[in-house]
Formats: sequence, structure tokens, C-alpha cells
Amino acid sequence: MALSNGSPLWWPERPGTQVTTSYCLGLIVWESLRNSNPDKPYSTYECHEWQYPLCERLIQETNIVKNPIVTTLETMNKKRIESDRNLLNSIIMNNEGLGSCPGGFFMSSECFVPITDSGRTWTDAAAKCQAQNMKLAEPSNKVAVALRTLLLNRYGTGHFWMNAKANGSHFIWQHSNTVLSTANPLWWPGEPKIRQLTTNYCMALLTGDSTWKKNPDNPYGPWKCSSSYYTLCELEKENF
Repeated sequence: MALSNGSPLWWPERPGTQVTTSYCLGLIVWESLRNSNPDKPYSTYECHEWQYPLCERLIQETNIVKNPIVTTLETMNKKRIESDRNLLNSIIMNNEGLGSCPGGFFMSSECFVPITDSGRTWTDAAAKCQAQNMKLAEPSNKVAVALRTLLLNRYGTGHFWMNAKANGSHFIWQHSNTVLSTANPLWWPGEPKIRQLTTNYCMALLTGDSTWKKNPDNPYGPWKCSSSYYTLCELEKENF
């Protein structure tokens, strides 16, 4: 059955020209988008993009989701999204036996706490974490890509500051005082450049939509420390 391009459920100006076989339909549940057009839940996305799956158990072969059900689905997603910790913990690692990660989520045995009330410079972001007895995040290599994917899908576009800063020749994790190699495969391709190793450059987790699409496995990027991005704190293990 065809879904009409004129259906009132489409996001404004969708699907437009995005009707080639490389596009698929997605249900909009991001809070910032949903609130602006609460009655327009359908949009188009390139089929290779990472989105959550929504399954339906078929009662009979002809069972089709009817339009009135959309409102119910939106309500269910709203309730789920309202609780950051419950949502995030349900889609990543089991935190059994790890203690508490207030306001955040566990990924493996690491506790991360996103702060998205406003953008901050790197210095202000570090101070924000310190004021809450945390540090800017220093994720292990094994969780960096998954961490970036999770934050992108929860908060949409907007990079997050991490706890690495250039010292003139290398990037240094500020808490552990260890070198983040310029050859680390997590860096955005071709970065950091020599000019980006000066002390006015800091490292961000790239959670912008366009950067994720181009290089999903390369989440680290150098940016001037004076730039304004979200804050990603990490709680020390001895504190949870």
C-alpha cells in the first residue's frame, strides 16, 4: 500500500524529492523536533542512517498500522524520553552491580553525565564538571564510537567537549595525563593537523548529524577551546 505524499502526517515539506529507493521513513521522536510539529511524526531519512528500530507483532498478514495509532506511539515515546537515565540504561550496557550514575548512564563500567542546558567553552565545561565533583569525559577507546552514536540519537546535533587539550605537540587527556596519539583511529580523517596542536585547541566528540553520516567510526575532532559546545562529564569510579 502506498503512503501518499500528501498525507497530513508528513513533516512539513517532506517527502519532497526524497522518494528515491535510498530513502526510508522514520518516526520523529526527538523532543526538539516533536514539539515544533507534534502532529507531523513522519519524515524521510537515508536508509543507511542509524535509527532505533520499531517492530510490530503481526496478528494477521494484512495487519497494518493505522493513522490513529500514531498518536499512541508518540505518547509512548514521550514517556520513555522524559527519563534520560531509564532510556539510556535500557539501550546500553547492564549496570548491575556498578552502583549509581546520577543524571547519566553507564557504558561498560564508565559513568557519563551529559549537560545540555547551554553551550560552553572548553574551560567553562571543565569547570562545570568539576563543580559537580566530576571531570570532563575521558572515555576508553572501546566505548567512544557507541558513546557518540548514543548521544547523537538522544540529543541530535551539537558536539560535546571531552577532557583532551593540545599542549603544542600532542593532545593530552587532562585527568589521566596521558597522550592521545595523533594516529589514534578515532580521530576524524586527516586530523588533528599540525596547526591544531597549539594550546588553543581542545577535543570534542563529534555528534553533529552531518559528521556522523560521513565518518561514523571517527568521533574525535579538534576545535578551538573558545568554541561553544555541550558538556559531557564523567563520574570517577570511586564515586559510584
